[in-house]
Amino acid sequence: MLKVVNAAVAEIDDSDDDILVIASSWLERIPPVARTALELMLIRGCFAEEFEESEPSNKTLEAAVRDNLAKV
Repeated sequence: MLKVVNAAVAEIDDSDDDILVIASSWLERIPPVARTALELMLIRGCFAEEFEESEPSNKTLEAAVRDNLAKV
C-alpha cells in the first residue's frame, strides 16, 4: 500500500489541488491494492491493538470486516 500511495503522491505537484489529485488516477489504483492487503490481513487474523498476543483474538472486528467486504 505504501508504495502505491508514495508513487501517487510523487505524481502530484500540489496535493491541495483536488483537480490534480483526481487527474493523477491514483484514486483508481488504490482500491485493488487495498483489497489485496485487507484480504491478506484477514487470512492472518485480527490481533488486538491494545496488547501483545500470539494468536489473533479480535473475532468481532474480523467478522464485521468480512461482512462489509461481502457487501462491496
